[in-house]
Amino acid sequence: MMHFPRRSSIGFAIIGALALVGALVAVAVPAAHAATRTVTASYNGHPLSATRVATSSKVPGKHITSTVHNAKNGPLAFKDHSPGGDAARARATVARGALPHTAGAAIARTAQGQQLANFNGLSDLDQANANGGEGAEVTPPDQALCVGSVSSLFGGQKVVLEIVNDAGRFFTTGGTPLTAPISVATLFQDPGAFSDPRCLFDPTTQTFFLTIISSNSLGHTVDDVSVINSHGQTTYQFDTSQGGTCFGDQPHTGFDNNAVYVTTDQFCGPNEDNFEGALVVAISKPQLVSQDLSVHALAFGPVSLGGVPILTLEPAFGDGTNTEYLVNSFPFDAFGNSNSIANTLGLWQVTGDRHLTTGGTVTLSGRIITSETYAFPMPAASTGTGALTCVPFLVAINCPAGILVESEPFLDAGDSRMQQVQFLADKSGPRLFTELDTAITIGTDPSARDGIAWFEINPAAHKVTDQGYIAAAGKYLLYPALIHTLSGTSVITFSLTSPTLNPSTAFVVRKAGGKSFGSIQITGVGAGPHVSFAGPLVNRVRWGDYSFSVLDPNGINIWGAAEYIPPAKDQDPIDNWGTRVWDVAGAH
Repeated sequence: MMHFPRRSSIGFAIIGALALVGALVAVAVPAAHAATRTVTASYNGHPLSATRVATSSKVPGKHITSTVHNAKNGPLAFKDHSPGGDAARARATVARGALPHTAGAAIARTAQGQQLANFNGLSDLDQANANGGEGAEVTPPDQALCVGSVSSLFGGQKVVLEIVNDAGRFFTTGGTPLTAPISVATLFQDPGAFSDPRCLFDPTTQTFFLTIISSNSLGHTVDDVSVINSHGQTTYQFDTSQGGTCFGDQPHTGFDNNAVYVTTDQFCGPNEDNFEGALVVAISKPQLVSQDLSVHALAFGPVSLGGVPILTLEPAFGDGTNTEYLVNSFPFDAFGNSNSIANTLGLWQVTGDRHLTTGGTVTLSGRIITSETYAFPMPAASTGTGALTCVPFLVAINCPAGILVESEPFLDAGDSRMQQVQFLADKSGPRLFTELDTAITIGTDPSARDGIAWFEINPAAHKVTDQGYIAAAGKYLLYPALIHTLSGTSVITFSLTSPTLNPSTAFVVRKAGGKSFGSIQITGVGAGPHVSFAGPLVNRVRWGDYSFSVLDPNGINIWGAAEYIPPAKDQDPIDNWGTRVWDVAGAH
């Protein structure tokens, strides 16, 4: 077992276009480097009971009111939320030549995708106000984004739903708010909902699937799965605590034709710091869509592959298939130590999930495939000065007047875990598109930076068929999210920063038929350095745990959301993060 703290947000709950200097590089690695290894794991699921906790014939609308979310961890809640703790997270010394490398050749700055919408999303100030005001701050952002339409929701118009940490909000596709910020307790119809939200829209069934961590009446960790469609809204709970012995952290969500999948990172033992691997929960999609009283589900795991407990097993979402695929990277070894360099991925599939409602064998199997090299990210140098300021706060915590905040000179780039996985089937057959953070060297740049490693996987052939890196000289690219369209457009969403660029949001586009990605297009220029209570309070800077990107229901456009520093009016004084949401046109 690995011993490290789980990756949770730092939180309070008191009372119940810019010209970018430097070259962008996109390198494709030949598919010959993507051989397959032997299958090393296979699991049969065991039944997992579901509890229907709330139901309503009404779907969320303009008249939703926020309720105060009472966190369960006392007046000052903090969970380290990072595998390995500081010791395991420290990037081992690696020779520069061993890191992924790009040539640093300049790419002409031509338009690579027209922005159709670009607006401010939720901020820490919004999520605090949705949950009772000062004392409800949570950092960093856990990003969820979905776009779709339901006949009984806002007159059937297509809407954007963003959920970040403990709040959600509906927008028009032009960015006009349709609601005030809504507490997740209200949005999920569950006062225990509190962390790591995800949302997906399934155009085939015209259904929104929302997931989040919660707890049940026994105090066990559960995952809420809330369904919104023409039937109304129903929320189900699935106990992921393995009988009250584990904390199921950071749920990830996907679906195929037959099932909705939720995976969690299982931290077990008396202190919930023994990492045992990923738990995979397969839930009957037809029964969820129908909002049945009884919903069948199976749980697999916790799972390991090649002797390594799997961290962040990302289930695929996308167009219809009867086989679910999942992908993981290997940021840590079997002992919880960070992998400075890795060149393998885990490729999984679930077969037989049509049997969830009828009985029969449902199997999860995984194998290791080789990939381009990726490296554990490093702290991202940013614009903060390191200055400490005492900010007035409801309760004086670490300075006489309130709480101490830091202007952060570095942002935490996290680790090299997988970020999200999209399934898409076109004339080339079934493919998976995914990405992660990596340390990287760029041309003659004397310093290693943080960049993006992306992968296109043929799951039928069990191999990586295309891959490459995105990096910018002198810059740090953080938390990527890749989406590909049937017409061939690829867009990667991310945050970026440098010692001269405040934390900002951006994307790159690879046009249909193109061989490489184009220049960085910034969607939100940061208004200042990241200022946060996290460093002074727990000696740990935090940045966005993940961005998110989804395909528009029209199958053409791509939506993205990531963290940046918004205008001053949208900033919370003790943590000034905000999010930006945008839409990019793909090829028709």
